[in-house]
Amino acid sequence: MRELSPYLFRYIKNRRISYRYIPPQDAVDAGVVVRKSFGNKGKEAIEFADAQNKAMYAWKAERKHLKNLSTSARVLDLIKSYKESINFEKLADNTKHEYAYSLSRWLDTKVAGVPLKTAKLMDINTPMCQRLYEEHAGHSTSLNPATLPTDG
Repeated sequence: MRELSPYLFRYIKNRRISYRYIPPQDAVDAGVVVRKSFGNKGKEAIEFADAQNKAMYAWKAERKHLKNLSTSARVLDLIKSYKESINFEKLADNTKHEYAYSLSRWLDTKVAGVPLKTAKLMDINTPMCQRLYEEHAGHSTSLNPATLPTDG
């Protein structure tokens, strides 16, 4: 039998080998992975742990990259980070395409006197974002309030 995946433990319970996947609490709290017991199903436990670890490592890499973004980072860095994120990856293909298209259109819009793509995060405030939104909302079905369903 191959070596166990990280966070997968083999133990003896009632004279039988059992398996339990116990990932770090921060990843469980974030909803990235779940803890699970497998009884004596070693193959299932290994496959599950491998898949969960892959998702957790991607999440940790994303978090590390986001932690490295500082207020002196550029908007382009933030957009790149978002497009490489798990949240972006989970979007439907159509939504990903529309978001990427909208973001690319916004990059040359000026905020704080410079193109958005080169603006530093620390130089951007809420009114600037609101102006950017208002300028581009009419060109996007996902941003345009007129295209949203109403209760009436």
